[in-house]
Amino acid sequence: MTTPKTRRRLPRGSSAVDAPAGDGRTMRLAKQAGVIVGLVSGVVGLLFLFFPGLRPSTGGVPAADQLPMISAVTANPGVTQGAFLASHDRKPTGFTKAQLAVVGSSISAQLQIFGYKGKHLPLEDQVIDAKTQQPVATGRQFVITPDVDKVSRPWWEWVPLPAGRGSYYVEVKLFDERGVAAIACAASESFGGLRGFTHVAAPKNC
Repeated sequence: MTTPKTRRRLPRGSSAVDAPAGDGRTMRLAKQAGVIVGLVSGVVGLLFLFFPGLRPSTGGVPAADQLPMISAVTANPGVTQGAFLASHDRKPTGFTKAQLAVVGSSISAQLQIFGYKGKHLPLEDQVIDAKTQQPVATGRQFVITPDVDKVSRPWWEWVPLPAGRGSYYVEVKLFDERGVAAIACAASESFGGLRGFTHVAAPKNC
């Protein structure tokens, strides 16, 4: 007569194959380490959010996807130099009445500069004949020196209108600290001179 074998009951929640005691301790330590890393990352993120000056510097070199940009270049012809200065709360000190009465075009643009903190970057505007592609006026009065790693700001300028009839556009360029290589460029739509407008589309040089 065969006697049935007695099946040994395992404690509730146990496995028939016991895991080594060290594995459970390792898993607990790994989970604790993950929680600590998460807490530290959160604290560092908050510090950078409220104190951006603590963020490590990139050494003045912008990231590949964060190059300086000039956008929304707009020309508004038919504005005297005096009216332009008044609209931007600039004093007309040093200008004669004849100079303030000169008719030109106000220029506006939006600048975004990344990674050039403390660098002196010249900003140039050129009035260009759309037909001949030759510049008829050039100004480089502004030098922008960002005091933070990321700058986004508007910019305004006034340029005299060419005397003749034709088609012109304004090209705005931002140069590196040596003033040689353009690191950003954008152009306005074409507009006419003092004697009228002969439409020629502004080319996409920038």
